This record gives sequence, C-alpha cells and structure tokens, in this order.
Amino acid sequence: MASLSTGKNARIMGTTSRGVFLQTGSTWLVFLSWEPWRGPLTLNLEERLEGLDVQEPVLLNRGVIRLGEHQIVLPPGAAWEPSPPPRALSFPDERRERARALLEEARRSGRVSTLAHLLDLTVPLQPHSLLGLGPGLTPSGDDLLAGALLVRARRGTGPAPPEEFLAAARRRTTTLAWNLMALAARGLADERLVSLADHVNEGVPCDRTFLDWGAHSGVDVLLGMALEDRLVGLGDESGPAS
Repeated sequence: MASLSTGKNARIMGTTSRGVFLQTGSTWLVFLSWEPWRGPLTLNLEERLEGLDVQEPVLLNRGVIRLGEHQIVLPPGAAWEPSPPPRALSFPDERRERARALLEEARRSGRVSTLAHLLDLTVPLQPHSLLGLGPGLTPSGDDLLAGALLVRARRGTGPAPPEEFLAAARRRTTTLAWNLMALAARGLADERLVSLADHVNEGVPCDRTFLDWGAHSGVDVLLGMALEDRLVGLGDESGPAS
C-alpha cells in the first residue's frame, strides 16, 4: 500500500457491492474491500462502507484515510504477497487440460466468457488485439491477458512481457485493468487467482472461489490461462513442449 503513504489526496474511482476503488496520486489503485480475499491492491476492511459515491472527498494523512464520514487506519507492515509457487515440471498439454476442465465446470454452472469462442480457433492470438476489448472496469480481453501473464509468471520459466506491451496496455485500457496486468506479469494477483494459476501449472488443489472474482472476470482469467501458449508476443518461453 505504498501509494497510500504518499500524503497526497485520492479520489473514488468506482464503487461496487464488494468494495471501493481509490485512485491515488500514483498510477496504482487501491481496493477497499469488505470481502476476506487478499490481493496486492486490496485493503481488507472489517465493515462495509455505506453511502459513498464518486464525489466523496478522500484525504490521506499519516496512515489514515478519511473518506467522507469514515476514517480508516492503515495497518502496519508490508502489503500482502502470495507464497512462492510450487516448483514442478509441467507440460503445455497438461496445463491446457486442467484449464479446459475448469472452463467446462464453469460452463455447466452458467459461467461463460464472452470470448469463449477463441478456444475453437487454431490460429495464434495477438495480445494487442485483446487490449481494452469489452466493457467495464476490467474488459474481458484484459482479464484474459492477465490470466495468461499470471500463469506464466507463476511458473517462472519465461521472460517478462515486453515493456512495449505493458506501455500499450496503459494507453489503451482502463487504469484498473492495466494495474492488474502489470501485477500479473510479476506473478501477483488476488489470492483466488494465484491459487487458480498454481492449479493450472502444477495441479495443486484449487477451489472455485475464482469464479466470484468480479461478475465474469474470474472465468475470463481462466480462459487466458487455457489460451496462454497461443498468445504471441508476451515473451518466448523455454521448457517442456507438448
């Protein structure tokens, strides 16, 4: 939460049923959440903040956020980071099978990505064509790309994505979507998505809480993990081939 310790003011960028997004003086956002899930952008609150809108003043001062009539004391210590990923040999066909199995489970429960048709294509996919694709704070194309970046970064076997790609993302999509992609490229994300990535990579146990990450964002992220090896230009990877 370094962006909250700058002493500068912030503004409410958006409100949801699960929390409030703050735009700070830096390029990073903060999510004030009343859910239990941890993440690199998330500050978990014990109680829901009621009666807020985007016009509400937000003041940052000496470890305290004053947001309308609410006062939040920032906890001491470093921001949450996920545990190191499990390290085991995995093959692309195994990863695709695990991701597709979860996508089929999600489909049976009525959770389908608007970009699900990409699974039926056989041609390489261009990441730039997916930037900003779809409505909302995190368009589906960006969630897909975040999933691909995260699953690759958690494997630790390939280079970081080109700076040019992340620069293009910053220009072409929302601030929140860019934040999530930039963090995913470093192996950082909401703990539900980290667990999902480790399952796809290594087969470790995974519950289905990732489906509750956003309205459809969780299944979009999973789709990106299924399509990861077809996305060209995210950095070549060496390792076992299918």
